[in-house]
Amino acid sequence: FYSFMGKAGGGKKKANVSLSRGAHNNTVLDFNPDQRVEFITGFRKRKQGRRKVAELSMIKKAREQRILQRKEVREELQKKREEKKNLRVQIQSINQDNKIYFAGEVKDIIEVLEVPEQSKRSKDKKGTNVAPAVMDYQVNNQQISVVTKPLDFSANDEMEDESAFAPLREYSSDEEETKVEHRDDERELVPMCEWNSATNNWESFVAPEKPQNCISEDGLTALSLNVWKSDKWQSLRIAALQNCLHQHCADLVCLQEVGHALLHELTKNPWIREFYCISDASGERLEQTDFVPLILISKELAKQSLIEVHQLELEGSISNRYAMFASLKKLVVANIHLEGLNNEKTRMKQLQQIMGYLEPEPNVIMMGDYNALPAEWKKHSQLLENYEFDDLWEDLADSDSGWTFDQEYISDMITSKQRKKKTQARYDRILVKSEKWRGDSISLVARDPIPQCRDNVYISTHFALLAHFTAQPRALLALPIDDDEEMS
Repeated sequence: FYSFMGKAGGGKKKANVSLSRGAHNNTVLDFNPDQRVEFITGFRKRKQGRRKVAELSMIKKAREQRILQRKEVREELQKKREEKKNLRVQIQSINQDNKIYFAGEVKDIIEVLEVPEQSKRSKDKKGTNVAPAVMDYQVNNQQISVVTKPLDFSANDEMEDESAFAPLREYSSDEEETKVEHRDDERELVPMCEWNSATNNWESFVAPEKPQNCISEDGLTALSLNVWKSDKWQSLRIAALQNCLHQHCADLVCLQEVGHALLHELTKNPWIREFYCISDASGERLEQTDFVPLILISKELAKQSLIEVHQLELEGSISNRYAMFASLKKLVVANIHLEGLNNEKTRMKQLQQIMGYLEPEPNVIMMGDYNALPAEWKKHSQLLENYEFDDLWEDLADSDSGWTFDQEYISDMITSKQRKKKTQARYDRILVKSEKWRGDSISLVARDPIPQCRDNVYISTHFALLAHFTAQPRALLALPIDDDEEMS
């Protein structure tokens, strides 16, 4: 920071020097503040640079750690999903020689006798039998050892349907006591209406006093579709939608973006009046918003099992959206339509709200328009997996991509600006959380253009999903083990 003035050759010469012990006597020290400031500034910059490099390194390591953790979580979820698939395969191939099927009504097995004197049941301190245990049975006059779980196969409709397949979920008897009931201020009842031919009017549906389980040999069919509220080709699209509903005759129908025109046509359709009960047939909710979700339930199913229909206002919705739920005997059907456009955070909050609301329910079929792009759906899937929801398309459809929104098909129905995006997504999905119901099949429907239109016009900009569900059998899958194998 100093310079000296020395005589050299009769002139003055200015040079930078560093102070040292025994400096020259002719040296004149001159303090230079500018160079000091420059040195200190450079030192601070170098220090800040080193600090920034260290921070970036820490951020990079933290990011790699988070990626590794997410990868482990995904691998664990995938492992659980594979276990569930393997269990389904075991159930479907249950008649193989190396498996035994114990049910309330034994078929294909002549005789099943328990051999009590050779039973190796585990017991607690009080001597009470504890499941699971290793049991010896005599099946068709052949003795075999199996790992069993005792179940009550009585035909009492009021019994709680516990899991017959333990690997799917560990259920505690304390769970029933700790269930969180829905808060009354969270939901709002929605009138379910049926057509009264005597009064020639839609009237409030009277729920059965003692609803029964919605179980039948034919199972249940469910259809979900975002009908696209638009005035374009409206009359033709509404007529095509009614034909689609008539063709498939689904027991449960969940529609999104239903407006005045569509609701009016549905409620005056003679076949729908005869076959379905409709939520809010009067359209009172449409006085507050442009479109609403709609649930149609076959009259046979409603008169047997329907308890009530209610709705839940979705948080942060800029278009006044809400989810609708139909509560049947031991089954809840959810019709949801999450926020659209660039509202990823809002959709996530709304899905978390719905998950918290449905958490106490053991049997749920949830369908609708999730509005999630492929990158966004990964976050949704993780949340849904945590609440034990399975995506039917991922579980049952192996070949087709399953796009329910494909701009390559609907290019004639959208603007030229929208065509440039070429979006393909599975906005619409059907999910199930249940140990009582399982999905058998799922497919895309309403994928054909309307014949009366010269352009490629479809019922909606979305394609519909049609799924079939059957009730899980009250049964026990018992796998043979060697006689000398010990229970761990």
